[in-house]
Amino acid sequence: DRDHISSSSRLLATGLLSLSMPLGMVLGQGITPAMVSTSEDIPLMNIVWFIPAIITFVFNILSVTRASPPSPPSRSAELAAEKHVVKGSTRRELLQRYVADLKSMFTNREFLVLFVVLGGAVGFINGFFTQLSQMMCARGYDNEFSGLCASLLLGTGFIGALASGLLVEKFGHIEDVAKLFFGIAVLFGILIAQLLRESGLNAGLAVSFTFFGIFAFGMYPLGLELALEVTYPVDESMPTAMIFMSGQIQGGILVIVSMFMEENLSE
Repeated sequence: DRDHISSSSRLLATGLLSLSMPLGMVLGQGITPAMVSTSEDIPLMNIVWFIPAIITFVFNILSVTRASPPSPPSRSAELAAEKHVVKGSTRRELLQRYVADLKSMFTNREFLVLFVVLGGAVGFINGFFTQLSQMMCARGYDNEFSGLCASLLLGTGFIGALASGLLVEKFGHIEDVAKLFFGIAVLFGILIAQLLRESGLNAGLAVSFTFFGIFAFGMYPLGLELALEVTYPVDESMPTAMIFMSGQIQGGILVIVSMFMEENLSE
């Protein structure tokens, strides 16, 4: 029926859009090492990456003209719109509604679990990417191979997001599928951590990064969808924004902590 088609389409759209940032990171990790071989190449790199940024900025200014789609993407979104959109609302009323939504989210046990766990997953991947080249260089892997591993991790995320979305669309049980993907991703993350302690394990690392990407990013859109469901009827943009904020905070903490754990390499 129409509601089922709308919900499944929204899940697929959530999965694809949530991977737009990782796609940019894939391109950055894969292309930048090929462009930059000396410090003199950095100005050229800045120009190259400025071009798509300014094009995207201009297209957004010209094409994004409304805050919501012409019709609600689901029945829950329709009900939420009926509750929250009140013509003639004053700034004070909007602020009160915003504060009430924040309170509703952060007194919701299910959302707090997702805020910490899903945000922690996002933060780990962000922090891991920040220092991946350093970690791999310390074990004798060159920049090209570390860029390849990062690209494999993020590139295969599209496969995982599509696979998890199709599984949920066919069998339901979104929470169970999310837990399954999350658990398998953790196992491959532990495997990568162990393999990175040694040198010359290129094939094993490439395979591990591939499967880590499939399951880690396959879980991600499901987690965002669960965050929307458990916080209903809060405006849908708020739980997503809070998950992103949690990821940035936890990623920053991980990078800072790892700096204090660094040691000089032995001979």
